[in-house]
Amino acid sequence: MSIRRLDEETIGQIAAGEVVERPASVVKELVENALDAGARRVVVEIEEGGKRSLRVTDDGTGMSGADALLALERHTTSKLRTIHDLEAIATLGFRGEALPSIAAVAVLEILTRTREALTGTRVLARPGQLPEATAAACAPGTQVKVTELFSNLPARAKFLKTPGSEASQVAEVVTRLAIAHPHVSFRLHHGAKRLVQTAGGGALEQTLAEVWGPERAGGLIPVAGGQGGVKVHGVVGTARQSTPSRHYQLFFVGRRWIKSPSLRFALDEAFQGVLPAGQFAPAVILVEPAAGSADVNVHPAKWEVRFRDERLVRAAVTGAVRAALGLPRTRAPVQEWTPPGAVRDLSAGSLALVWEPVRPAATGEWEVLGQVFGSYILAVEGSRLFIIDQHAAAERACWRRLATTA
Repeated sequence: MSIRRLDEETIGQIAAGEVVERPASVVKELVENALDAGARRVVVEIEEGGKRSLRVTDDGTGMSGADALLALERHTTSKLRTIHDLEAIATLGFRGEALPSIAAVAVLEILTRTREALTGTRVLARPGQLPEATAAACAPGTQVKVTELFSNLPARAKFLKTPGSEASQVAEVVTRLAIAHPHVSFRLHHGAKRLVQTAGGGALEQTLAEVWGPERAGGLIPVAGGQGGVKVHGVVGTARQSTPSRHYQLFFVGRRWIKSPSLRFALDEAFQGVLPAGQFAPAVILVEPAAGSADVNVHPAKWEVRFRDERLVRAAVTGAVRAALGLPRTRAPVQEWTPPGAVRDLSAGSLALVWEPVRPAATGEWEVLGQVFGSYILAVEGSRLFIIDQHAAAERACWRRLATTA
């Protein structure tokens, strides 16, 4: 089979598949553009979960007619100049793929005006056609309307879920963006129903109360700390607020929501010995790594980040959260202790048990026998033997004191 060059329409649809998966991904790209344009108010309106239509309106800087047309060409952006700018990206978008990718699989209409201009510009783009631009009256800022999503790709359209399910996905996206940008007012409407609304007052706790509800957001503990040039702030919940789901654990790097097993591990490490297995406290963790120490150009959807020193970032998150909980920044080792008694070999192999033959002390119905490996306490109750992790027991006791005084 001979190799041949793909036509531009096919190339555009392939590229769109990496960025545009469903209405929620379209909303994400458009709202990120609005935030990069300095918007302080963002309104999202969807019909039938965004499958029929969606519209994002902002009060940002707007675009000139020439820029609005240029923005529909692939890899055109106002956020990068050279390859060196990738090392210190301060915006949510930078690849120049969002608008052309959307226009490749949907009908896209842009209304935009800068504050200095007397009239605005209307740009209409259809898949496989050149965009058309005309003068139009509109408010300063930008409004983008998307209709007929995947109408030219019926196979992709079949994978979309029910309007209710797609609307829930959109609400998740808007909620995360609102949490990361508490100084911006957000509104999301699904038809006549309001799904999300925030005031944009600037306080993270207020925004969480607006999107999570006052019961879940009440009593969250502020987090502020960091180390080695990595800044960490946000909020964490208490044991009383824990659930069997990680749904309310969110991580952001540079105000960008990300999926990060590394940061999730760091949070689990911070709560180790505090929460029962399978329980997760709510948390919003915002990480600001040192300039040039994080690579966000990993995935087209930009929800992955690669850290130059992942161990340092994990330690910064764990330490900041543990400090907020009133715990030592790290799980301190038990002091070395040399037993005066003998060493018993219990394994008939290589395992040696270091035993402290202390005087048995009755504690309720438990009888403490001694300490093993400098880290565990052995106790008996009737015919049952208990092995107690001193680290976990001390941290649990500390947490209970905090919980009762909170």
